[in-house]
Amino acid sequence: MKKWYITGIIGVALVIVSSVALYKNYNYKYTQKDIDKIMNILLEKTRPTKKDYKLYDLDKTGEFTLYDLVLVCKEAK
Repeated sequence: MKKWYITGIIGVALVIVSSVALYKNYNYKYTQKDIDKIMNILLEKTRPTKKDYKLYDLDKTGEFTLYDLVLVCKEAK
């Protein structure tokens, strides 16, 4: 019984942590600097970092596309 209880608690904790991570990225305020950064990545002027993939690869394909740029432009303030 204790094994299932501990497994349940760990499962709930993972769901909460992943939800917080998604919420944090969702509330990111995109600006013109972000658009410029994606343009430079698409034009291969700069190499993307892990942080860039988390912030700008919005369709989660593992590569930067024009669709990512469109989504960031849509969210930019």
